[in-house]
Amino acid sequence: MSAKDRIIHENGKFWVCRVGKGHYEVLENVGCGSTRRGTFHFSNRPEYALGRAISDCVRRAEA
Repeated sequence: MSAKDRIIHENGKFWVCRVGKGHYEVLENVGCGSTRRGTFHFSNRPEYALGRAISDCVRRAEA
C-alpha cells in the first residue's frame, strides 16, 4: 500500500493516515514534511478510531 492509499481524509494542511487496523494518525503538512499531531488506536472498534481521527483533523483545521 502506497502512502497516498493510506490517506483517509484531508482538510487544509491536516490529514488522516491509516497506520493499521483501527489505528489512525492525524498529521500536519509543515515545510517539506509532515508532523504527527494525534494518534487514535482502537483495534476492537476501528470505525470509532476513524471517526475520532477525522473529528480531530477537522477541529485542528478550523482552529
